[in-house]
Amino acid sequence: MSTTRAITLLKLTKGRTTDRKLRLFACGCLRLLAHHVTGDAPSFLNAVEAAATPDELRRLRPVGSQLWWTAFICRIRYNPSPCRLAEAVTDANARNAARRALGDAHWRLNFAQQASLAREIFGNPFRPIDFTSWRTGTTVALANGMYESRDFSAMPILADALQDAGCDNFDVLTHCRDASAEHVRGCWVVDGVLGLA
Repeated sequence: MSTTRAITLLKLTKGRTTDRKLRLFACGCLRLLAHHVTGDAPSFLNAVEAAATPDELRRLRPVGSQLWWTAFICRIRYNPSPCRLAEAVTDANARNAARRALGDAHWRLNFAQQASLAREIFGNPFRPIDFTSWRTGTTVALANGMYESRDFSAMPILADALQDAGCDNFDVLTHCRDASAEHVRGCWVVDGVLGLA
């Protein structure tokens, strides 16, 4: 995928998403590259996860941060350099961070991987869904548990709970029950249930 196509993908979300979502998308791009890391890959992943949290991001930005130095210690088997990826994901401007991470990731990620990640986090920006009436104690507890643990194996159970709450939205239920989907923090359904922007 060319950098131009990568940037076009992000342009579709302009005015329809938040800095938090863009930051999670940037981190998602790096997470997909983890299997190309030689060295301490778990530390690299831990640093990427930390960069997805606003409070941790502020701590990580200075030179000498966990992500910066972890990226130097690890080697990623492609160009650009790991430190350039660290700069991308910790960029103060969230949209710029997402654009840079996605543009750099095109060296190893195909369009299908990038598009799948975009759909996972942004959903359909042209068809926003109101989850208000489906927020019950059960749906919120399930969504919160997955968000905090980053274990999304309960997505089919969330689909059942949403149906019990009156949800009959095809896109929502299909996304939860898609066995081939790889869910990440920022999943548009989980965020919708939790009321996160």
